[in-house]
Amino acid sequence: MGAMSASGGPFGFDPRMFEQVPLFRELAKVMSWQGGPVNWDLAGQTATALGTEGDAASTGVGHAFGDAVATAEHWLDAVTSLAAVDGPAEALTPSQWIAEAVTSQGLGAYIEPMAAGAADALGEQLPDELRQLGAGAGGDDAMRQAMSSLGAMLYGMQAGVIGGHLAQQLWSCYDLGVPTIDARRVGPVGTALDHFAGDYDLDVAEVRHWLALSEAVHRRMFAGVSWLSDEVASLVREFAAAADFDPQSLMDSLGGGLDPSDPQALQQALESSDAFAIEPTTAQRRVLDRLQALVSFTEAYADTVVRSAATERLPSLARIEEAR
Repeated sequence: MGAMSASGGPFGFDPRMFEQVPLFRELAKVMSWQGGPVNWDLAGQTATALGTEGDAASTGVGHAFGDAVATAEHWLDAVTSLAAVDGPAEALTPSQWIAEAVTSQGLGAYIEPMAAGAADALGEQLPDELRQLGAGAGGDDAMRQAMSSLGAMLYGMQAGVIGGHLAQQLWSCYDLGVPTIDARRVGPVGTALDHFAGDYDLDVAEVRHWLALSEAVHRRMFAGVSWLSDEVASLVREFAAAADFDPQSLMDSLGGGLDPSDPQALQQALESSDAFAIEPTTAQRRVLDRLQALVSFTEAYADTVVRSAATERLPSLARIEEAR
């Protein structure tokens, strides 16, 4: 167990000294996080703050998108041997998407392996300055506990920023080419579909059916072909394992050090876009090439299948593809 300071905070951190810093008003709760390498509570709060402006769903809300997917499944049966997969099909507001995506089960599949690697590296190879800082407050164990919480907080903030921006930019659950939430769930996110149809003077029902085809074929791949989702997960883990987590470099990216007595400086360091930045290694680039090739293959397959299913059914298909 790590030592507690006289003020009651772990490793000499007094939560009261952060009360006037908005980002750290709940530092006591954040620094006690024990739910894994990413603080998903903080991530969800951050994403919600950034990504729920104009929180509305597409006009596909209700039965419209579900009906479009049901029709799309029949069309797909005629052009692909991939079996249909049951699952929810409905339009999501940005906040609904955030609630499912900014979690360990959602975007965590892509973020947590890297976060865990960084946490392990910091715990095993504490820089000298941190060992000295922790010498009078419980030693290495207390410092590892503090750094684990700090790392989870940082990755939680970064995951929240990513999730918040995606919530405002995504068209749909599979817009990234891989699942962002439960692989069985499909649907538009926000109102991008409606704006797209309006901006290009397209029939929103045709655009909805086109998106339903795309979402449904992605679901057939990622929820119905077990080796595909397993391979993506394996490549993500391999990418994380190939990283060079140099603890001193990680500390340098936080401005060269941490001073818990200066919360303003700590806040500025954590808010920096370079915080905990890690330069990809040669091995990571090779893994990334393989991952990108796999996703490109699935995207090309999906485009081909959608085009085959829609050519005779959606008169505006060429215009939709060109505008998209």
